[in-house]
Amino acid sequence: MDTAESLRHYLETFAARGLSSALNPGATEADLKNFESEHGIRLPESLAGIYRAFNGQIHELIPPGEPRWLGLEEIYGKQQEWREFCETYYGKHWPNVRLPHIDAEGLAKNTLYNPFWLPFMADNEGFYCVDFDPEAGGSSGQIIYTKINTDPTTSDIIHLDDSFALWFDSHAHALGASHHTVGLGTLIDEYLTYQRLNPALTLNPPASPNDIRITEHINGIRFPDNLKTIWHAYNGYKHPTADNGEYWVGHDAIAAAQAAWRDKLAARLGSDPATTERPDAGESSQTQPYYYHPMWLPIYQMGDIIIALDYAPTEDGNTGQPLVIYSGEDYEILTDYDSFDEWLYTFLSYTLYPEENDDPPSLAAANHSYRSEIRAHLEHHIGPIAATFKREESDSSIDLLWLPPGDEHPYHALITSGLSDRPMDVPDGPRRAQRERAELMIMLPPDWQLSSKNLHSEQGYWPIVWLSMLADYAQSRDNWIAIGNLFPNGNPMTPIADTPFSGVTILPPLVSHSHDFGTYRSKDGNRINIYCLMPLYAGEIELLNREGLEALLARFDAHHISGEIADPTRPDSSR
Repeated sequence: MDTAESLRHYLETFAARGLSSALNPGATEADLKNFESEHGIRLPESLAGIYRAFNGQIHELIPPGEPRWLGLEEIYGKQQEWREFCETYYGKHWPNVRLPHIDAEGLAKNTLYNPFWLPFMADNEGFYCVDFDPEAGGSSGQIIYTKINTDPTTSDIIHLDDSFALWFDSHAHALGASHHTVGLGTLIDEYLTYQRLNPALTLNPPASPNDIRITEHINGIRFPDNLKTIWHAYNGYKHPTADNGEYWVGHDAIAAAQAAWRDKLAARLGSDPATTERPDAGESSQTQPYYYHPMWLPIYQMGDIIIALDYAPTEDGNTGQPLVIYSGEDYEILTDYDSFDEWLYTFLSYTLYPEENDDPPSLAAANHSYRSEIRAHLEHHIGPIAATFKREESDSSIDLLWLPPGDEHPYHALITSGLSDRPMDVPDGPRRAQRERAELMIMLPPDWQLSSKNLHSEQGYWPIVWLSMLADYAQSRDNWIAIGNLFPNGNPMTPIADTPFSGVTILPPLVSHSHDFGTYRSKDGNRINIYCLMPLYAGEIELLNREGLEALLARFDAHHISGEIADPTRPDSSR
């Protein structure tokens, strides 16, 4: 998408949110020329285009915590404040100070302030800047984020993108998707303010630093700094909330929360949860395989969901990594986050700024895993799962499930597992929430050989290749899968392996299954669609392109094609 198109969508997003009044009138060509002359630089044309549309934002009229565009007339003043801050807190030798680590190492200069860093946007922690004086590995005009504070160890210079045009395209997309590009410190400040003003919460008094240090000493660990920031504001809740059981655990209540968790598991399992292996233990190599460990310290709960810090990880894990524990009937532990800060940023982002078209999630802390629910749903409607294929040579976390033929379902079924964990980038619309989570399946004839020998041949392996390829496509940025989508095999089209098919379309599994199978409602209320890959002949692809899906399905009916099975011997309905 070019910058003009991104800007149009950006302004439409502001209008839809009722924030157009926060935009200053656009700068004139004279304003831009004077600015460039005074600063001795040439603005990137894409940034100049932004200033022609609006010359910064009015601070009082934008939501708290959102980054704010600076007006041209503000930029010099912000630079002076920045320089004075460095002089005040780092002394007269501040130009010689170097940060112990910066994210943009080799790309941007390691310094507290650079007059050739042009700030155009600010949030509560730092500035978004055009860098006209990069290091040898960077590029002039690259976009950096500078977070300079009184502590060099927590200050940073972050490389965001190689040009303003590239950065703005990403920023505009994020704003349109309601993902707010604010720092973690800003989110924490907003969240703590929200918590203090919520009369339904029973907050404990703040914890003292000394008390927290005693708890750390007893456990032989160090808590994350931002968790201690929360405890310094309030030391957890006195009681879980009445509506959803939300409960921040105070540092001195961790042992009691652990005991309640352990005893509940012991009563359910009839064995010691610290020595009983979980059914999902093989799905993660980062944490111990048991239901419970005394060095898993619970710090947040909502209903059956526990967030615990793992201070006994495996060699593949990270000390203090947050575990997302679903402690209900389908017990499951996810290790999707490397650090508490990563989890906290996701949790606060979606708590403070939920998607406009979504119902409030049962836990906004993580992309939910529906794998256990999906497995139970499949086995209820089709039959037992015979095998799970892990994609060991891929970075994707999506697995494939194999359900062999049964008496009521005379076909093999290969179905993705994990595609629905994250919503797809479905365009905005009234039915977006109903279409953004899905799993894909392909049905194969009962005589299909799913043997190791056949899976190593192109003929036997192509269904797995297409399922995996389309699942990865659906999870990539700006893409999604929906009924009627068409995926030809190349341009020009060629047969898939040695089959007569030249591509696939996406269909609901309504012919071979009931409606209850194809549209599953998860425990937290999300709708998960199960879509079928239907291989097509070249003539059917042309028919679908020319006349649409209804015409193709009418031809299927006329040729008595009564299911979505990928049968190479079925008739070509386009003839």
